[in-house]
Amino acid sequence: MRFVQSVCGPVPVEELGFTLMHEHVMASNAGVPENYPQMYRPDYQESLIRDLRACKANQIDTIVDASPYDLGRDPRRIQKVAEATGVHIICCTGFFFPLNPSFGNWTEEQIASMQIDDVTKGMAGTNIRAGLIKAVMDREGPTPERRFLHHAAGIASVETGVPIFMHSNPLYETGRYQIAFLKEVGVPAEQIKLDHMLETTDMEYIRWAYDQGVWLGCERLPRVTVAGDPYAAGIEARLKTLKKMIDDGMADRMMLSHDFSGISPVFDTLSQKQRADFDAQIPGRWLFVKNTVFPRLIEMGVDASVLYRMNTENPRNFFEAARSKGEGN
Repeated sequence: MRFVQSVCGPVPVEELGFTLMHEHVMASNAGVPENYPQMYRPDYQESLIRDLRACKANQIDTIVDASPYDLGRDPRRIQKVAEATGVHIICCTGFFFPLNPSFGNWTEEQIASMQIDDVTKGMAGTNIRAGLIKAVMDREGPTPERRFLHHAAGIASVETGVPIFMHSNPLYETGRYQIAFLKEVGVPAEQIKLDHMLETTDMEYIRWAYDQGVWLGCERLPRVTVAGDPYAAGIEARLKTLKKMIDDGMADRMMLSHDFSGISPVFDTLSQKQRADFDAQIPGRWLFVKNTVFPRLIEMGVDASVLYRMNTENPRNFFEAARSKGEGN
């Protein structure tokens, strides 16, 4: 039996249930949880428990936290809310931003060893182990540093068997480089998930990505913005893209999610009106996909069973497909 490491220990893949594969339970920046916890709103724990209990009541069983250390990864606090609610939460290792100068001349192998430790021993001085590895490329494209970090993540993935999910920017078709970089160090396609595919409506690029044999993360449903930033496709365009992807036979490797942060100090700096406008963009918070997107797609002619398979069978198959090495992986 295969297991996935959650913040509360290994979970059999058969028990993952309905899974949101790319969210941010607590998002900030490197060092905030340890040094400035007062940046969290006073009722952060109660707010998260309320959201996660709503998930559980709506048969959402598992959430992947997509915040590596430099997005404020906080395994201790996340473990507490997971224990209080019964929702499986899977944390990740990896790097979002370029390495700061303190990393000096560390090699790809040395950076990989840190991620391997997160997977096999525990994160941030705890025994809470990462269940995924994250790699990132945005509009900066295939810089030498991004290649370096993808290689490090790939080395860690090959060594541990833990799969990789990737922040990508389809508008710049970064997946073409990201997949190539991982293949350079031997990561098999079935161990790779390329995220944020709904940032584009270019079906040719989406079909290319699917044809590589990787998994497709369909997040940002909706694209929640501050101050009305008109970033990429709106929700109606995203729904139409989802429908085209499903009609074109890609549903067996698609997974839907929000990329929404339950708690972030950024939110607490907004004015009352800004916060109200922000909240109005995602009614139901982590319930939006299941309670709003699914019904809309069903109205558009998508079979409900196909939608549920994308967030139940596909996450299970994704983790099953990864090569298992070591206890609990």
